[in-house]
Amino acid sequence: MTQVIGNLVGCGLLALAACGGSSAALDPEPNGTVDGIAFPVIDVISSVITAPGRSVAYIVLSSAPDACAAPEALVYHPGQQTLLFILQDSSGGTPAPPSAPGRYEIVDPFAGGSAPPRSALVLTSQLNATCGNDADFSTTGVSGAVTLNAVDAGAGAYQGMFDMVLERSDSGTRDHVTGGFNSVACGQLEAQLASEIVPPCQ
Repeated sequence: MTQVIGNLVGCGLLALAACGGSSAALDPEPNGTVDGIAFPVIDVISSVITAPGRSVAYIVLSSAPDACAAPEALVYHPGQQTLLFILQDSSGGTPAPPSAPGRYEIVDPFAGGSAPPRSALVLTSQLNATCGNDADFSTTGVSGAVTLNAVDAGAGAYQGMFDMVLERSDSGTRDHVTGGFNSVACGQLEAQLASEIVPPCQ
C-alpha cells in the first residue's frame, strides 16, 4: 500500500478507512469528537495481524458501511473517518493479541519509555473531499484505556469499551472520547493492509 503509518505500525491505515463489516457497536456514536468532528460508528471489524516476532489485534471503527472485502473491491468515501485500535499483550514476553478480557492501557506513540504489558495504540484517519487523509495520522491516543469485556481469540473478534484522550501532534488540540464496540472478524483485513491497490474515491 502506498500510504503507510511508517514506523508506528508499518501498515496502511487509509486502506482501513475503506473497510467495513456488519456489526452492532455498543455505542454507535462515540461520546466526544475526533479532531472536533462527530464520529458516527457504522461498522466495526477486527483481525489478528501477524508480523515477524509479534502478533497484535487490529480493531477498526469506521464511519462508512460495508466492505470487509478483497483489496480490489474497496472504495474510499469523502469525509470517511476511522479509529484504529492496535492491542497487544506482552505479559508472556512475546507480543500477542488479547486472549482474555482485560484492560489495555493506551500509550502515546510519540512519548518515550516502555509500554505496559497490556497496551493499546490508537490511530485516526479523516478523509477530505478528495479522499486525502486530513488527519495525516497526527491525531493519536495519548492516554486512557480500551477494556475488553469479551474475546473470541480463535476468530479475532472483540467486544469492549474505550475511554481515551486523543491529541493532534501539530497543534496539541485534545478530544476526550468514550464509547463501545462489538467487532466482526474480517478475514480480508490482513490482505487489505498488505495491498498496494489504491481504492477509488466515491
